[in-house]
Amino acid sequence: MTPINRHISIILITLFALINFGCSIGSTPSPAVIIKTNLPALPPSPTIIASNTPEPPQNLHSSPPPAPTQTLTQISTDTPTETPTPQSVQALIIVSSAKIRTGPGEVYPILITYNTGLVLNVLGRNSDSTWLHVDLTLGQTGWIAKNVVEISGQISSLQKIEAPPTPTTIPLFPKVIAYITSGGVLIAEVSNFNPDEKITVQLIYAATRAVFNTRTFRTDANGNKYLHLLEKISLNLKSQNFTGGIYTITIQGESGTFVQTQIFLDTSD
Repeated sequence: MTPINRHISIILITLFALINFGCSIGSTPSPAVIIKTNLPALPPSPTIIASNTPEPPQNLHSSPPPAPTQTLTQISTDTPTETPTPQSVQALIIVSSAKIRTGPGEVYPILITYNTGLVLNVLGRNSDSTWLHVDLTLGQTGWIAKNVVEISGQISSLQKIEAPPTPTTIPLFPKVIAYITSGGVLIAEVSNFNPDEKITVQLIYAATRAVFNTRTFRTDANGNKYLHLLEKISLNLKSQNFTGGIYTITIQGESGTFVQTQIFLDTSD
């Protein structure tokens, strides 16, 4: 054997031995290495309980809900207006002889005649405001023409009152005439009442409507009566603390008939 071949043989034997040694090392199991740590134990995982209630499907393409709208309430800053209180309307007689009638027109009978200076409370008006419905004493009412009075207040605030039916004939209405005799006696002549009718007579101070006296009489067989109402006028009025001025004489019949007049009584003497 040549020297070269000998060297080759030695190299091959050496390589074969190395290969067998490596295979024996790879087949031997390595010992387990246990590493102890002081980390805390993890909590147990929660138990998940299955539910049979299906979850609503999610609409991945739905738009977000609209923002809530706010309703704005407008607060008025205007000052509330107060309902005006109806004002009274009065009529001052400005003529020497003002006729009070049963209706708004000269076709209606005359109830009474008033002198200038008397103030009447107005209750209403006719459709064109040419006649006024006024309050008399003892609950009686009548009509007076607007052109014989001076108005205090707003006529437009008065209610319109329907006129009574126009009379076809003018009946005889009770009348009274008052005057003072030369001897200073207040006389009232009453006519056109029912025969033997009981009548109530009052003497009233017109400015305050205070009643000076009340008396009763009966008419005669013709429905008339001559009345002595007051003697010694100044003395009697002053004795009851009444002063001079315009006085109203009212006469109320038991049948409901009514009449009145006015007269000036002087207490200066």
